[in-house]
Amino acid sequence: MGSNSFKLMDLKPDFTTQKPGIGKKYLLKNNTMFQKLDPLLLSQPRLSIICFLKKNQEADFKTLKDKSGLSVGNLSIQLNKLKKEGFIDIVKQFKGNYPLTICKITEKGNNAVVDFFTAIKTYEQIDDDVQTLSL
Repeated sequence: MGSNSFKLMDLKPDFTTQKPGIGKKYLLKNNTMFQKLDPLLLSQPRLSIICFLKKNQEADFKTLKDKSGLSVGNLSIQLNKLKKEGFIDIVKQFKGNYPLTICKITEKGNNAVVDFFTAIKTYEQIDDDVQTLSL
């Protein structure tokens, strides 16, 4: 590990602001909090899909399958989870005699990606700025 690495054990618990076992928060010396990461986007397949759609706005099922390397069944499951949360819209149509599934990122999905990476950036400060950890 480089000089900028940290160990979670280096974080000191602070039980003065919350009761033990109720929520987690990370307080930096500059009194800013780490932002919560969206658990839906912590999955590598879903994160890769939503990031691809953010860049391209939409893609058909075959393109997403090829780019993600996921099986048809797994891709379908991941897309349905993103759709259920409102991060993408799925439009089923026909191109000639063939079915065509188009996935489009929603405004909520765009915002979720921006929020996710904004939250990730708060964790970059952990080496120098962590003051307390409340459990």
